Amino acid sequence: MFLARDSNFGPTTCSVQYTITPQANRLFTASVKITNTGSQPVNNFSLRFELAQGQAIQGVVQANAVQSGGSSNGRDVTISPAAFQQHDIPPGGSFTPAFAATYDGLVNQIPPNFKLNGKRCSSNH
Repeated sequence: MFLARDSNFGPTTCSVQYTITPQANRLFTASVKITNTGSQPVNNFSLRFELAQGQAIQGVVQANAVQSGGSSNGRDVTISPAAFQQHDIPPGGSFTPAFAATYDGLVNQIPPNFKLNGKRCSSNH
């Protein structure tokens, strides 16, 4: 695996603030604040990232979440707005879905790579 500095890539037009709140007995909640830092609206968005430490999404609020691939409980996560939600994020605007998930009780770090409609986002990782 090769790692590159963020400065090696072009500027991003989105940022993600991923916040973990521990709950009881191997359960946590995460809010995922997606901010459009660009000058154009982000329409019909999907946010993709990996939960690579065995986390398994149990439920989501204000969005749809699909977890697939990788391990038996899935690594690849795609979050998109629920049918009743606004489907675009205006410049300077944000959208904050949240989900509940399980983990092994030991390792539960902020995912490192977020992509909004296929484009890399800066994050608090």
